[in-house]
Amino acid sequence: MAMGTLARMTQSSAALKRRWTTADGRELVRAAERRLRDRQPLDGLGLESIDGRVDLRFIPLTADFSLLDGVELRRLDFSGAMAANLRFVDSVIADCRFDSADCQFWHLRACLVMDTSFLKADLRNATLGEWYQGRGNRYRSVHFGSARLRNATTSAATYEDCDFAFAELERVNFWQSSLIRCTFAGPLRDVVFDGRLLGEGKPDGNPMLEVDLTEAVLDGCDFRGVSFDSVRLPNDPQVVLIRDKALMERAAAALAGVDQDPAARLAHAVLHHIELSLDRDGVTLINLRDAGEAADLVGGLLRDGGLRP
Repeated sequence: MAMGTLARMTQSSAALKRRWTTADGRELVRAAERRLRDRQPLDGLGLESIDGRVDLRFIPLTADFSLLDGVELRRLDFSGAMAANLRFVDSVIADCRFDSADCQFWHLRACLVMDTSFLKADLRNATLGEWYQGRGNRYRSVHFGSARLRNATTSAATYEDCDFAFAELERVNFWQSSLIRCTFAGPLRDVVFDGRLLGEGKPDGNPMLEVDLTEAVLDGCDFRGVSFDSVRLPNDPQVVLIRDKALMERAAAALAGVDQDPAARLAHAVLHHIELSLDRDGVTLINLRDAGEAADLVGGLLRDGGLRP
């Protein structure tokens, strides 16, 4: 990138931030917050638009704006905003941008988020899904590309046509969440995909349908109660799809009589862990790298069963 272009970009960001720091700017922040909280339009405040959205880029939201109940945020650009600790209840976020915004510790309940971008946003420790008064959050056509989602929690949420490519997905549990036509790429570390019904009063299932994992790199990930019939698996020879519980029994039997072999003992422990993760149909997805020193032995036993997809 040319130095002149970089300088203009930096100057533009600095100017966007500076406009909120004057006395008039601070009053504009409070006025915008009041309008949004009270479900009133932002007309007449002198705010410009960018790409058809009201320009709220880099706005430093105050603590008074922390709870939003029954609001609708539509066609707003919060890129770069200081927007941590927001709580949304029974609200709609539509056609908005939160690119590179600080959205840490967000908490959403019974909300709809659609046609919205969180490109490179910081969503660490956010609560994106929670069963609340008989409803879960719904995300439709939401872009989480390169977003920081470490330690985010998401239970009983539905994601449709969402892009998680190269998001920082680490220690995230998609507990009772539905994933429909979603894309993942890049590292997924200690991520749990759990399609089981585990209480909460949620009546319907939690499928993974037409999910694209081809460019995902799995590291310590678990799949529980997931059907892979329409999931595109990673392009990774170390990732093995298990479709038959009897295979695990045959693999364990093949280790009989070699209990004194440290590698065999480790392989037996790995196979036992895999068996516990199988759903009632005997299906799961494993990454042989997670087996450590037993990877070659476990991989050989499983592939000999002829179940490598």
